[in-house]
Amino acid sequence: MNDKYIKYTGTMKPKSPPLATDKLLKELRNAGFKQGKDYEVVSKKIAFGSAKGGLAKKKAKTVKKVVKALKKASKTHAKQAKTLSKVIKRRVKV
Repeated sequence: MNDKYIKYTGTMKPKSPPLATDKLLKELRNAGFKQGKDYEVVSKKIAFGSAKGGLAKKKAKTVKKVVKALKKASKTHAKQAKTLSKVIKRRVKV
């Protein structure tokens, strides 16, 4: 079964993420919380922090060369370079 959990944003940090049931989601909406702003409905892997994003350390050097080339290109490519730079910053150390 594919369970979904609620991950709160901001200062609200429960010890363990609650299960996203229809009843709980309805209560949150009635209380004035908005999905995407105040909370997210995510998978178990993301809710409990076992998902790591980013880029392996070995590939970072190659991506840096690509970013350098993209910055020299048009504005559209410069935006791609900016996105890749963010990926390098949050890379996973392997």
